Amino acid sequence: KLQSRCQVHNSATPRMTAEPRGSTTVRYAGRARNNHTPGTNAATAYAIAGVYARRYMTGMAPPAAATGSQLSSALILAPLVLFFPPLATPSPLVLLNVLALALFSSALAFVLYFRLIASIGTVRTLSVNYLMPLFGVGGGVLILDEPLTANVIAGALVIFAGLALILGAKPGPRA
Repeated sequence: KLQSRCQVHNSATPRMTAEPRGSTTVRYAGRARNNHTPGTNAATAYAIAGVYARRYMTGMAPPAAATGSQLSSALILAPLVLFFPPLATPSPLVLLNVLALALFSSALAFVLYFRLIASIGTVRTLSVNYLMPLFGVGGGVLILDEPLTANVIAGALVIFAGLALILGAKPGPRA
């Protein structure tokens, strides 16, 4: 089976290539690197954002918090277009699709995210992220016909046990 990965052949031309499963090498300007830093940074920023939102945004309406979050992100990222311009001008259909994703996926998700932080707390809100690998593996099994191994099942059980501990689930019958 093949796995797609991003490869930069020179400083201005990113390309997607297919590699054998399990390959983690990424090429930047012709040099191979095994780099997990972007993913680690994203996870760290996500964790900090939840704590920050709970501490400093208490009492703020979730739509206002979501709007401020999205606008500040856009302002921070916009200057990067000068250094990494698009390879082609996006078509009107592409622009409409990006707008739809921004409004109905990101913006709506952020409103729900801030509402959850306000109502159930940061730890419980962020614990949903532990389920992401299960959805990824489930999609691979159902859509890509990947094997469901004992290791995958054991990993799922560890995730569920961790969630039970985090969320305070108690064993035994409920009254």
